[in-house]
Amino acid sequence: MTSHWADLRRDKDIGRLGVMAGEVRSLVSEAEIELDPQSQVFDRDWITRVVDRVSATLSVMVIGQVSSGKSSLINSLLGRKLLITDSKPTDGVVAVLNPLDEGTPEEYAEQVWTDGTITRFESVGHAVDFLRQQKALSEQQVACREVRLYLREPLLRRLRLISTPGLADRLQAFEDVTLRYLREDESDLVLWTFYPESAGNAGEAGVFARALADRREAVLGVVTRSLEDRDDDPEYDPHHDPRLTGPGGVVDVLRENLGAHLTDIVLYDSHEARRLVARRQQEPALAADSAFQRELERCGYLPLHRALEALVGPFGERIERSRVRLLLLRCAGHAKGLADVLGTAKIEFRRRAAFSRAYLDEWARLERDVIEPARTQMRDEIRTVAAERAPELTSLYGRASADTVLEHFTLVRTLVGEAANWAGAGESAAERLDQLIRSAIARAEEESSFWERVNVRGVSVADENLRRLQQDLRDVGQLAAPADGGGGEGAAVPLGRPGADAQEAANAAAAIVGRAAAKAAAAAWGKLTAQEAAKETAKEAAKEVVKQASKESAKQTATAIVGTVLTVFFTALMAADFRKLVKDFGKDRDALAGKLRARYAAEEADFAGRIFDHLAAPAERRLEQALRGPRASLAHRAQEVALWEEKAARAQRVRDQLTALAHDFTERAGR
Repeated sequence: MTSHWADLRRDKDIGRLGVMAGEVRSLVSEAEIELDPQSQVFDRDWITRVVDRVSATLSVMVIGQVSSGKSSLINSLLGRKLLITDSKPTDGVVAVLNPLDEGTPEEYAEQVWTDGTITRFESVGHAVDFLRQQKALSEQQVACREVRLYLREPLLRRLRLISTPGLADRLQAFEDVTLRYLREDESDLVLWTFYPESAGNAGEAGVFARALADRREAVLGVVTRSLEDRDDDPEYDPHHDPRLTGPGGVVDVLRENLGAHLTDIVLYDSHEARRLVARRQQEPALAADSAFQRELERCGYLPLHRALEALVGPFGERIERSRVRLLLLRCAGHAKGLADVLGTAKIEFRRRAAFSRAYLDEWARLERDVIEPARTQMRDEIRTVAAERAPELTSLYGRASADTVLEHFTLVRTLVGEAANWAGAGESAAERLDQLIRSAIARAEEESSFWERVNVRGVSVADENLRRLQQDLRDVGQLAAPADGGGGEGAAVPLGRPGADAQEAANAAAAIVGRAAAKAAAAAWGKLTAQEAAKETAKEAAKEVVKQASKESAKQTATAIVGTVLTVFFTALMAADFRKLVKDFGKDRDALAGKLRARYAAEEADFAGRIFDHLAAPAERRLEQALRGPRASLAHRAQEVALWEEKAARAQRVRDQLTALAHDFTERAGR
C-alpha cells in the first residue's frame, strides 16, 4: 500500500483508473444508455479533487435522516452542547468543525458563500444560530456553501467533523447540499445515524447509497437513541436486545442493506453518553471505575471511540495510513462501479448486434419462405401465358411465310434471281424471299397487335403476383409482431441485469424485426406499385422492349426455317431437268409453303420459351426493383453486427481490466 498521502498524486494505478474512466465514458456514450446524472461515470475530476485535498486530520461526515441524532452525536463526541438539538429539523447548512490554531485567542466562525466569498460571524453563537433552520433565513442558508467553526477541542486535532442537513428535509435544497458533499468526497469516513425504528429504511438507503456507491468500508453506522426510555434500567443492555442485535434485527437489516459500505455498526445513545462524559469531567476518578466503564460501554460511547481510534490511533499516528487505505478502497469501489456500468453497456451492444442479426435472419427467412415461392409462382404463370400464346405466334408466322411463298415465289422470278446471283449481279431467290417473309411477318404482327396483347398480359401477371407478395409480407409481419401490439425497430428492449445473458434481448429483437422487415418490404412494394400505376409511359417502354426483342428472336427463327427449306428445295431443282421443273414448280411451291407452316408449328415449344424469356425478364426486374429498398440496408446491418460485437468485446475487455484493478486496490488497502 502507498504509505504517504502525497505519493497518491503519482500512483500509477490511480492514473490508470483515470484513463479507464475516460474509456468508460466513451463506451457509455456510444451505447446511449441512461444513467443517473450524478453517476460516477460523469465525475471527471474526482481523483484529482480527492488526492489534492490537504488535511492533517481524518475528515468525518455525519449524515442521516432529519432529527436522527446527528447534532446530539457530535455534541457527545465533543463533550459540550455546541449544536442545537430538536425533534424538528435543525441544521440547514453544512457545518465544518476545525481545530483552533495554536495562539489564536478565541474560537470563531465564518461563512463560505457559494460564490467563494468568506465572511466572519460576530461569534460562534451567531454561527450556531445561523445553522438552525428558520423560514426567514432559508434563502441565505441556501446561498451559503458551509459554515466553518474553529474550536478549542482536542478531538478536532485528529478528527475534522462535518455536520450536514438531514435527508427528507423540508427543503430539497438542504438535502442536496448533503448529497453534494458526499459526491465531492469531502470526507474520509461517514458516520451514518439511524433511528432504531427506521434503520435501513429503503428510501434513505437508496438516496445516500447512490452517493456512496464507490465507498468500501467507509461508513460507520450509528444506531442512535438505543437507550431511549430504558436509560434508567441498569439491567438493560441494547447489545443483548434481540430487537437490535438478534436475527433479523436492526443490525442485520443494516448489514444487509449497506453491505460493503459498512466498516462497523455501533449502538449509541448520545444523551446518556454526554451525561456520563460530563460526570467524568467533574469526577476524574470515575475513569478507573469498572461500573462506570460498563455504563460508557452500554451507551455506546466506548465502542464508538474504539472504532474511531482504530482509524486515527491514540495519538493520531494512524491518520495518514487510514486516509490512504480508505482512498484505495474508494478507488476499488469506483473501479467496480465503472465495471458494473460497462456490464450494462455490453448488454446494450449485444442487444443491438442481436437486433441487426435477427433482421438479417428474418430477411433470409422472408427470401426463402415468401419471396422465392412468389418468384417461382410468377414465373410459372408467365410460362403458362407463353405456352398459351405460342400457337398463335407460330400460326401467324407460318401463315405469313406461306402466303409470301405462294404470292411471290414464281418460276421466272426464281430463275432470274438465281441466274443474277450466280453471275454476282444480285441477290439470290432465297435472300429475296427471306426479305419478303420478314416484311410479311412484321405486317402480320402489327395488324394483329400480338406483342402488345402479350405484353399487357405479362404486365398483368406481374402486377397480380407483386400484389399478392405484398399482402403475404404484410401477413408475415403481423404474425411476427409482439402479442401486445407494441414494438417496431425503435422499440426499447429490456437490458436485463448486468452480466445476464443477452438471449432475452435477442429473442425480443427477433420478434420485433419480423414486423419491421415486413413493413419495410411492404412499404417498398406499395411505393413501387403507386409509381408504376402513375407512369403509363414506363409500361409502354417495357412493352416495346419485350416486343422488339421477341420479334427479333422470332424473325431469326423464321429466317433459319426458310433457309433450311429453300436449301432442300433448290437442291432438288438442280437435280431435275427443265421440263420437270416447269411441270412440277407449282406443286413444289405449294409443298414449300406447307413445309414452312409445318416447321413453324414444330417450333412451338421454342417460341413459347422465347416468349417466356422476354416476358419474365422485365417482371424479374420489377421484382428486384421492389426489393431494392428493403435490401439496401442489409449490407449496413451486417456491418452493424460486426460493429456492435466489437464494441461489446471492447466493453468486456475494459470491464475485466477494471475488475482486476479493483482487486489490486483492495489488496493494497489490506496490506
